[in-house]
Amino acid sequence: MHDPQPQDHSAGANIDRTIKLIAQFATIVAAFERHRQGKPFVAPDLNLTHAGNFMYMFKGAKPTELDAKAMDVGLILHADHEMNASTISCRVVVSSQTDIYSAVTAGVGSLKGPLHGGANEEVMHTLETVGGMKNVESWMRNALANKVKVPGFGHRVYKYYDPRAAILKSYAEQYARINPSIQEKLEMAKVMEKMMIESLGEAKGIYPNVDFYSGIIYTAMGFKMDTFTPIFAVARISGWCAQILEQLADNRIYRPRCHYTGDLDKHYLPVTER
Repeated sequence: MHDPQPQDHSAGANIDRTIKLIAQFATIVAAFERHRQGKPFVAPDLNLTHAGNFMYMFKGAKPTELDAKAMDVGLILHADHEMNASTISCRVVVSSQTDIYSAVTAGVGSLKGPLHGGANEEVMHTLETVGGMKNVESWMRNALANKVKVPGFGHRVYKYYDPRAAILKSYAEQYARINPSIQEKLEMAKVMEKMMIESLGEAKGIYPNVDFYSGIIYTAMGFKMDTFTPIFAVARISGWCAQILEQLADNRIYRPRCHYTGDLDKHYLPVTER
């Protein structure tokens, strides 16, 4: 984990760092989970893929074919998505020519927010709050009537069905066929999706996003909800690193301007008279 030459900011050294960070993020998240459960750390298996090894080091058992494939797809779909909040944080920080680690730390801090990395966890909390199929239609009618923001819907870029959500939905359906514990949650999610699209799809461009079904998949795999955002970071570190390298290749420090909209010609009152 130690960088022997942190002051070497050459392109080659930075590429080496990004490759190591992609591997280290998965290792760190898996090791943290093992530690907090009081279980021994698990060394990687060179015969497994990156996604398969992450699950193996996290759980201590070799993943099933479906688990390994679904995790691989999830990591790919979450890897990068142009100028999202965490990515722009990375690029702004590294534009000052600080080290890559500082830039990635900024990305982690941004990802922690519930409007970014925590959204799939909020989807699962919402499904638990709804309580079951018997409540879902009335809950959604009330949410729509009161303009409640429902987690997992809407996107700043996609004003149509998020293609990533369609892929993850197909994996959620595969899990529901073999895992009775998530069947009801998936059916609830489908009802919520249908009602949201009928109400606000064409009118407002509100459709399911990548977070809507990912939480169901991670739950089916046996991950706890508080691990969803760290798993997002395991995926997004590759995108952060690629964006950081791109920024450094043709760097110019970020310096946006602000447009003042406050009062003008205000009288200055000395501190002693306030």
